[in-house]
Amino acid sequence: ADNYLLLYVGWEGVGLASFLLIGFWQHKPTAATAAKKAFLVNRVGDMGLSIAIMLMFTTFGTFAFGPVLESAGETSQGKLTAIGLMLLLAACGKSAQVPLQSWLGDAMEGPTPVSALIHAATMVTAGVYLIVRSGAIFNAAPDAQLVVVIVGAVTLIFGAIVGCAK
Repeated sequence: ADNYLLLYVGWEGVGLASFLLIGFWQHKPTAATAAKKAFLVNRVGDMGLSIAIMLMFTTFGTFAFGPVLESAGETSQGKLTAIGLMLLLAACGKSAQVPLQSWLGDAMEGPTPVSALIHAATMVTAGVYLIVRSGAIFNAAPDAQLVVVIVGAVTLIFGAIVGCAK
């Protein structure tokens, strides 16, 4: 995608596909519940992306990556921090980062290939792509960048503790 609006369309498509794939065995109550949970948690992140896109459009007047990222250094810290935090919320939802990590373990209720696809190729990497693609915004907003580091560190520690406990 060359703009955030088209990215949003794909972002929603990935979320819908994951919901349908996790709930593939809808007759199994645990699979149906896991699919609903993934859908709802991802809607929280999707709201962050939609707010970030609206803030970008009102700030930069465009959805295109190029002009948004080129103008990031000339924009106020407050606006960039708000955009960055909303992008982070979106990434946390898709990539199962703290505090929106609860859906990922339950997603294993789907067929095994679905679990592999979600964990390795689509959902989890989509958040990373969003943060990396929007790097100029985070570089120009140190407060948002700090929150990204904190969320990453907390997720790392949480994952290590849960991994050791199991």
